[in-house]
Amino acid sequence: MSMLEGKTVVSYVLSSAPSLEKTAATTIGRETGSDVWVINETTQINGKGDIVAEEDQEFVWIDDLFDDKVKTLEIIYPFKSEAINEVLQTLKETLYPNFMASFLTVAGSALGLHYERIIEEGHHYPHPSHLW
Repeated sequence: MSMLEGKTVVSYVLSSAPSLEKTAATTIGRETGSDVWVINETTQINGKGDIVAEEDQEFVWIDDLFDDKVKTLEIIYPFKSEAINEVLQTLKETLYPNFMASFLTVAGSALGLHYERIIEEGHHYPHPSHLW
């Protein structure tokens, strides 16, 4: 949650490079009007899932713009594509009687996070019955 929510985004000029203008990040997640996801102070991911090099980042993190309750995640590189398998296996071992409910929660979250890409590629949002 951001203190700038609903207000005009301000530009921030880095003092170390006055000619380089960046926009203040207003959201932890996908920035409005951009395909860039701001994850924490140092990590930004573009719409293709690639990490944006620090020198190419278009957003700057300013601590004072976020509530004190905002907590960010530590990102461990390189990303592992099998991480979802580890999450599902842990859920299965931990919540065995309720595994299907937790699986559907993860699947629904994935669909929601990739909503725009699903629409672009399939031209419609899949009905859950299409997943089986």
